[in-house]
Amino acid sequence: LAKVHTLHLTECSLLRSLTGPRGATAVASAIAVMASLTECKLCNNNLGVKGWTIIFSALRDSPTSKITTWDLYNERLGPEIAKPLAEYLSVTSALTSVNILSNTLDVESADALLKVKAEKPNLRTLCGLTHEEVELDLSYCELRPGDAKLLAPEISVMSAMTECKLRGNKLGVEGWAIVFNTMRD
Repeated sequence: LAKVHTLHLTECSLLRSLTGPRGATAVASAIAVMASLTECKLCNNNLGVKGWTIIFSALRDSPTSKITTWDLYNERLGPEIAKPLAEYLSVTSALTSVNILSNTLDVESADALLKVKAEKPNLRTLCGLTHEEVELDLSYCELRPGDAKLLAPEISVMSAMTECKLRGNKLGVEGWAIVFNTMRD
């Protein structure tokens, strides 16, 4: 860890590289002490709720963490991750962008995360968007109603967007209603 502490990495990208709590513990101990780290892409791993809870707890308790961007896309987390993620989001001040789409969140857990986001002015997105997108293609991304709930407030502020593709997802009636109500407003 002494060598890791002296590294000046700004980005950590471990796509499809880690498994379970053991992998999460290794990553958590390293990233919690890397003060220069600002971007983490740990999507498409199999860390599970227990693994991500380990990471979020380590970062929540780290005074040096300056991570501004997290990519948690398609981590297969489900609603159980909402509480540990919300706890981390509520105490971090550096975070500006998180992508938690395609994690089978339900509408209730998405609502809980949106409430925390509303209290964090620096946190611009829970969908990994810049809000400058002109076209948005999220076709066949396994999006569900919880994802629609997360996307809706972001789509509503994207005045330059001319095209939004959501075909081939699992939004169902509930998710499509959320999307269409947003576009109607």
